[in-house]
Amino acid sequence: MIAISIKKNIRFKIGLMDLIDQYRGNESFSRFVKNAVIMSIRAKKMIAENEENANANPNTNQLN
Repeated sequence: MIAISIKKNIRFKIGLMDLIDQYRGNESFSRFVKNAVIMSIRAKKMIAENEENANANPNTNQLN
C-alpha cells in the first residue's frame, strides 16, 4: 500500500509540473485554472483513498 501511495503521489507531482509548464507556454489562464482544479480534485480523491486503505489495513503503515 505504501508503494502504491508513493506512485500516486509522484504521478500527481508530475501532473502538477505539467500544468505549470502548460501555463508558461501560451496556455490560456482559464484553461490553466480548470486543469488545476481537476488536479486538486484528483489529489483529494487520492488522499481519501489512502486514508481508507490505512483505516482498513492499519498494519500496512508500519515498517517491517
